[in-house]
Amino acid sequence: MSERIFDIEVFKDGPRFIARARHADGTKREYKNQNFEDLLTEMLTDISEEVTE
Repeated sequence: MSERIFDIEVFKDGPRFIARARHADGTKREYKNQNFEDLLTEMLTDISEEVTE
C-alpha cells in the first residue's frame, strides 16, 4: 500500500522557478532558483534526506 509523503508545487515567477514542498506532517519548504535543474536538485536532495532518516 502506498502513502503520500510530499505534495510538491512548481511554478515560474518571472525569471525564476519556485518549488513548494509540503511534507505529510505539515512541514513546508520553499525553493527558488533561476535554473530549473538546480532547483530540482536542491529540492530532491532535501526530500531524499528526510525520507531516508
